[in-house]
Amino acid sequence: MYLLMIGQIDCCILRPFGELYLKNEASEKMIEDTYKELYHYSTYAARLESNLKAKTNQYERILSIFPEPFLLCVDNKILDTNQAALDLFHSSTKHSLCGCILFDYLKLDAQTLSAYNGLLEHPNELLKGEAKLTALDHEVYDVEYLFTTTYLHESINIVCILRNITEKKQKLAAEKALEEQNLKMNYFSNLSHDIKMPINIIYSALQMQEHATTLPECLHYTGMMQSNSLKLLKLINNILDLTKLDNNMLQFSSQIFNVVDAVETLCEASYYYMKEKNISYTFDTDLDERLIHTDPAAFERIIFNLLSNAIKYTAPGGQLYITVSDLGESIQIDILDTGIGIPADKLDHIFDRFITSYQGTSSKEHSCGIGLSIVRDLVHIMGGTITCYSKLNEGSCFSIVLPTPPIEDVIIDQPYQSTYTSHNIKIEFCDI
Repeated sequence: MYLLMIGQIDCCILRPFGELYLKNEASEKMIEDTYKELYHYSTYAARLESNLKAKTNQYERILSIFPEPFLLCVDNKILDTNQAALDLFHSSTKHSLCGCILFDYLKLDAQTLSAYNGLLEHPNELLKGEAKLTALDHEVYDVEYLFTTTYLHESINIVCILRNITEKKQKLAAEKALEEQNLKMNYFSNLSHDIKMPINIIYSALQMQEHATTLPECLHYTGMMQSNSLKLLKLINNILDLTKLDNNMLQFSSQIFNVVDAVETLCEASYYYMKEKNISYTFDTDLDERLIHTDPAAFERIIFNLLSNAIKYTAPGGQLYITVSDLGESIQIDILDTGIGIPADKLDHIFDRFITSYQGTSSKEHSCGIGLSIVRDLVHIMGGTITCYSKLNEGSCFSIVLPTPPIEDVIIDQPYQSTYTSHNIKIEFCDI
């Protein structure tokens, strides 16, 4: 009976409670381990929170001292900003700006907006440019913008940095306006000089002719008056042509002619003035004929003007090289001289209105800067281009490229005849 009772106590009481005790002991250990792990995680979370708070404070401090307007955007909305941006937008608090659509104020074109929307897919790219910005009080500014991406607040956001360039652009505009005003003043000063000098010479020649006692003296003063009258005519013609070009009133009468023959004929017509300065010229071409459909008088005006300048600014004993080259669907005409050249600071503006590359002291060296502007406009009307290459004291090369579309069933069997009369040629070369 004793053994039976011991067995029952062991099986029914001690063994179950022992198992429960062991399970309870394991549970208590698991709970203890869990508490330890929770304490570890809570400590780690507290440390993360402290670090996050520190980084947030650092972010806020960097934003506050960043000198340029800074906006953090998500879904095209302004999420955060700094004081510089508030000042630019004329906003007193962040609440009046945050949550607003950025592009209600920053005006971008469709192409730039598309590039902006693609920044999230290309986080390493930068998007920058210039645009108009309308502040909260509707005042408009010129700004430079730069968009990029940053990882902040557990997401990729777009950062917009702005710079107010209104004063800079106004200053540049004022400087440009002043420069244009000075150019116009110089132009009218040169124009007045170009008009006044021939008139003074003509008037002086008339006075001297009254006291002339021999025929050679009379002819000398008559020649002076004739030369300066031609200069006045050339100047007036340039001014009239400039006015016609500005008002689209210049009449073109297109004809078909052999451009190679035309250039060679015009060079021969200019030879007298080259010979006067002992200047030799070489004409070279890689084709015998190329037909062109344009106004021959305008074409002659271009060639004569460039030849006149080349002769004018080339010292006695110099050389001219005139070449005509085949470019397939176009033709290139080069007029190269060994003259004084053009300063580098004037080369980019040599075809601009009121710009002249060289201002000499004599009437023959002086220019008011109209001729090359007219040449450029005429070349453009013909559908061509003109460029200039030059080196100071070594010479200049003017290159004209004109389109020569295929012209069929046209035969030119007569030599090219210039539309310019001898009188008109004298006017073109009167400065030499």
